[in-house]
Amino acid sequence: MATQPRPLRAEDVPHIPLADPASKGYELVNGELVSVTPANRPHAWLTGEVGRRLGNHVSAADAGRVFVDVWCRLRVSYDPERLRAPDVAFFSNEKLAANPSGDVFHVPPDLAVEIHSTTNDRNRKDFDQRIRDYLDAGVQLLWVIHPEARFAVAYRSDGSAQMLRETDTLDGEDVLPGFRLDLGPLFEQPT
Repeated sequence: MATQPRPLRAEDVPHIPLADPASKGYELVNGELVSVTPANRPHAWLTGEVGRRLGNHVSAADAGRVFVDVWCRLRVSYDPERLRAPDVAFFSNEKLAANPSGDVFHVPPDLAVEIHSTTNDRNRKDFDQRIRDYLDAGVQLLWVIHPEARFAVAYRSDGSAQMLRETDTLDGEDVLPGFRLDLGPLFEQPT
């Protein structure tokens, strides 16, 4: 009698060799590896800029750590091994203490940031599922930034959402008190 192979776990993903040289890694969705492609230049700049600004605030407040493209096992009820890598993630000191080491966070971030890009338009359903995954996992605050359309949406764990235009400011709310991020300068990328 042949034994069934063990299903993939979130901890396995960092050790799986890349089959496609154009890929920068994988996420794990419903037990299947999903290839993640490198970001285009505007997306990469915006991810770095948001990460830098968040990181400066978090460091000054000694509130935790900010990570870019880090694996987060979301443990959602419909897929306990669901592994996502938000563009930017903030983990409070409390969350860091609950997950002190390893390649994969086994707790969701307090704040996740996704930068929408043209590659997300190819499969809108997958991008929408990503948003739901974060909220179902307990991410307290999720920012989805749409640079092409010059707006952002702030989603909260209570199910509320707010659209913010380029003249508005993202607010860290209770997750990162005192943090504010003006959207206008984010949409004025250097050439």
